[in-house]
Parts: sequence; structure tokens; C-alpha cells
Amino acid sequence: MSQRTALLGPFQKVRADAINEAVNVQPFIDKLQRLNVPDLWYSSAVQSGVESLEIIGKPDQSDPLPQLLSKRISFCESPELMPVFRLVTLALSGTSEDRQPDPVSKLHRFLVELLLAAHRKRNLIYFDQLPDFSTLVPFLSAELILPLRNLFSTFEHSAPFVAGTQSAIALPDLALFEELIATKVFREYESSHQSLDDNRVRRETAVEYVSQGTRRLVAENPRLLKTKRVAIALLPVTSKLIDITFGKLPGTLAGFFADALSAWIQEKRRVVIYQFGDLLEVTMSARLNELIKAHGSVTDESQKRIDGIPNALQT
Repeated sequence: MSQRTALLGPFQKVRADAINEAVNVQPFIDKLQRLNVPDLWYSSAVQSGVESLEIIGKPDQSDPLPQLLSKRISFCESPELMPVFRLVTLALSGTSEDRQPDPVSKLHRFLVELLLAAHRKRNLIYFDQLPDFSTLVPFLSAELILPLRNLFSTFEHSAPFVAGTQSAIALPDLALFEELIATKVFREYESSHQSLDDNRVRRETAVEYVSQGTRRLVAENPRLLKTKRVAIALLPVTSKLIDITFGKLPGTLAGFFADALSAWIQEKRRVVIYQFGDLLEVTMSARLNELIKAHGSVTDESQKRIDGIPNALQT
């Protein structure tokens, strides 16, 4: 079985960096050890059934990755990023307003990262919900409505049980997770996720495989792991999909998508998007529980600063 790798796109990296700042606000670091979101990527990797993450962007030179993480996380420059960004921007320039409204901005980010994932033959980790097509219609040009409606209607949605971490991963835990990923039971768990990639395996069957793999992995590692539901979206890549969706997008963008996805058709693959929209909430909750456990309470002023973070991070 080949090593399974997922992509973290440039906008998701920006979001992760913002969350990194949020979970290290002064009330936390006054009392607790600094927590690095890159450390939390182990949690994302486990939930996604992958051995490594590929991140488009540059690492933070002021906060280098620990050696164990550097084995699992690779940063890369993507020469196709700017051409793709410009193509998507041009395609969406016919929206009904000069400045992109929030639903269109969200669509823009999603299409860029979906195309990058398709081009690099990776599944996608997404720290947000997918765009809601119903909120987009008032802003889209006539030539975009049909292909994008076809795209979003093609996604198959599910929420399987996966292996989640018992709590936020701190630096001393990384060695334990490194050992976990090397075990036979994790290989079997990874293989169960690989069935999601295979367009020849029915979605319901693939989800059941993942659930079975999850139960075995968690049963053998109850101190580290627990079962957790995660939203996923599966995009079966077929010649029909390319024809009715990407083939009808404006100009060169259609060609980019068709070229990027042609190999997926030959391999009978699906694009799997793992949606971890609750990363901020889960991490903040874990930090608060850690703070209360260690020090008994949180001051009113600290609580106000912490409560204001989710709104400040809305994009």
C-alpha cells in the first residue's frame, strides 16, 4: 500500500496560522505551555488516515518544526498556485458586485484549493465547511450557475466515525503518535480510508470500512484516541463530471480542471475532502479545560478575551 498523503492548501495554512495565534493568547501562555498548531496537525493526520501532510506555503522560520513533525509534514512551493488563483479570479469576476461578497470569497478559496489538490493528486484537508451553493446563486453570472450547481450536487456527503485524539496534542505526545502511525493496526486504518479514494467502492461500503478500522485502532489505543464523527465530501471523478461541470467553466479554467483530473479518471479515484471546521472550538475547549484543571478558574477578563476569538477569526 502506498503512503497516503493529504494536502493543506494555502488558505487553510493561513487559517491554521490564525488559530495558532488564537490558542496562544496571553491568558493561556501566562499559565500553560505554548501550543503549536503544527503539533495539532498530527490530530488531523490521524483523523484523515494519512501518514503525511503536504502544505503549500513556507514554514514559520521563527518556530521550526520538531524533528518528529518534520518527518510527517512537508512544505512546498506550488508554481501553479498563482496561475490557478488568477484563473479563478477571472472566472468569478463576472459576479454581481465589484468586491467579492463573503460567499463568493469562500467559493474562490475552495475552487483554488480543489484545483491544486486535483493537480497534485492529493485529497484535501479543509478547516471550514464547503461553500453553500444556495447562498452563491444571487452573486454568480449565468455561465457559472449551471456548472457550479452540477459540481455541488455531485458531492457525496457523509460523517463517518474516525479516530480522534483524546485531547490537544502537546509536544511530549508526538513520540507516542509517531509510534502509533508505525503500527500494523494504523496501516489497516489507513487502508480503510483508502477505500474512500476508490471510485469502484460504494460510498456506504467505504464508510463502513472506515468505521471498522476506527473501532480497531481506538480499541488498541484508548489512552490516545477516541471515536469522533467527521464530515467528509467525496467527489467521484468521471468523464461525465468533467463534461457537465468543469468542461463548462469559462475559458482556460475548464482546461486546467480537465487536465488535472484526467489521471483521476484512469485511476478510478475520488477526491476526498476532510472538513475540520471545529478545529478552533475543539482546541480552545481543550486549552480552557487544561487551564481550569491546572489553576482552578479563569478570570472574567481572561474569559472575555478568549470568548472574543472565534468572531475575530471569521473569514
